[in-house]
Amino acid sequence: MKHLLFAIVILSANANAGFDGKSGRGAFNNGSFEQDYTQWQGTGNQEIVTAPAYQVTHGGKAVLFNAGQTEPNAVLSQTFFTKVGATYTLTFDFGTTAYLSTDEQRLQVEVYNSGRFPHLHLNITTPIFARGTGTWYESRQYTFVADDYLTTLYFADVSPTTYNIDLLLDNVRIIKR
Repeated sequence: MKHLLFAIVILSANANAGFDGKSGRGAFNNGSFEQDYTQWQGTGNQEIVTAPAYQVTHGGKAVLFNAGQTEPNAVLSQTFFTKVGATYTLTFDFGTTAYLSTDEQRLQVEVYNSGRFPHLHLNITTPIFARGTGTWYESRQYTFVADDYLTTLYFADVSPTTYNIDLLLDNVRIIKR
């Protein structure tokens, strides 16, 4: 049975955006989870992991989803400002850590504005395969055009199995083009 894990990330891609003390929203920050869940809100089966116990791609921390055969049900979110009409590039590293597995992990990525009239900009599911025992990462890059001052990015673990295999996320970046 397939399990669905939604990791929500709300991102403001304007690198020059300020911080709104009332709402807690500002520029996108902490994409490598170096301050744990600061700027993020997380629920479900996920945890911050550290090197060297886990391989990471930037800094010393990453997020691990569905560790130890748990149900992939985590939700991860962050809110940030964007500039209407601006084009942004979303880049992130996702990986798998496995023991004696060649199974597939899948990461669903959604980007939408979170203003008065939500509109989906991006909806992609991307796979990564384990290669035995170890950890493997791949980078992905997507672009979107903001049509509101707030933008939301969702990461969802839609992997077909979680037996002896887990999904990792690190080095999430949003760049205004």
